[in-house]
Amino acid sequence: MQTHYGPCGPPPANTDWDKDTRCLWSLAPSGKLVIFIHGYKGQALATWSQFDRLLLTDTRFQDADCIFYGYDGLRTELIASSAGFFDFLNQICGNSADFVNPWLPPELQRPAKFRYKSVLIVAHSLGAVVTRKALVFAYQQKMPWLRNVRMALFAPAHMGASIVNLAFEAISSNPLTSLLGIAVRFVSPLIDQLNPDKSTVLPVLRKEIEDARKKGGNSALSASRVFIASRENVVKNDPFPYDPAPIRITGTHTTICKPDSTTHKAFAEIGDLL
Repeated sequence: MQTHYGPCGPPPANTDWDKDTRCLWSLAPSGKLVIFIHGYKGQALATWSQFDRLLLTDTRFQDADCIFYGYDGLRTELIASSAGFFDFLNQICGNSADFVNPWLPPELQRPAKFRYKSVLIVAHSLGAVVTRKALVFAYQQKMPWLRNVRMALFAPAHMGASIVNLAFEAISSNPLTSLLGIAVRFVSPLIDQLNPDKSTVLPVLRKEIEDARKKGGNSALSASRVFIASRENVVKNDPFPYDPAPIRITGTHTTICKPDSTTHKAFAEIGDLL
């Protein structure tokens, strides 16, 4: 039985969002939204390979809209990506029907009063940092929809990432390894922004969230789940303030967000959050 319309890309007239973005719109929406956001040099669907297929077979996702959000995870610096994601969240959470309906055929369009009551952001690596900063923007601007948001993070880069391994991920086929770091740093400002020894962004982000939580700030600024890889060589697995204890998933930095069945530990945990 078909449960969703899609996957579909942005409407032809929409030039605001990355054309890599793909959406699965529930045929029986209940106000639940799941947004998947990729990491460094990732892709909207490829990063979450199998999630898009498996969620169509799981009853917990049947009434949830699912968006695989695309953005430039290589050349755009972190604050700009976070501001773009905040704008995306503000539009889809603040004016849900106005945002969703241009993607849908007339017979599936939502009533004007349709709003999301629950938003789960599932973020990988750099996507976790982009998400946290976007939610800090929402907290600072007192956005009412923030209280409906939760995060589940896969191999988050919020405590820093290896500059060398990020560089090899970016251009792993380049035989001129001695020039690798220089080449990638020229292309990607994110290399230094995620470097735990050089980043000026990550310490500020931690302090912003710590200060907000100490003041009773919205719990959306902390993760509901954190998944880490058993064989991690890209990000630091040091705990982030106010986050729960991490859940260890067998695999690597990139494979832990590619479940092979609905019984995969991380997939099951995401379903339980809905």
